[in-house]
Amino acid sequence: MSVKRILVEGKTQEEKNTALMEASEYGDTDMARMLIDAGADVNAKNKYGETALVIAYQSQPDEGGDMAELLREYGGTEGGYFR
Repeated sequence: MSVKRILVEGKTQEEKNTALMEASEYGDTDMARMLIDAGADVNAKNKYGETALVIAYQSQPDEGGDMAELLREYGGTEGGYFR
């Protein structure tokens, strides 16, 4: 599902992912920064308890790479997912 569609329709149906989570999955740091600057909750959780940072760790190389760094810069956490 595209970030644009999520922005229009809200969270994805299956996983309840936010647009920021989708941007994190695809490594789109420009979109992520735009969403955060517009007020996206960097620590929102989907139905599995994953935050955007957890999704970045799972889908991007080098422990989340640039996406993880960006999310941490804006206060992103793992939300207790790895406990």
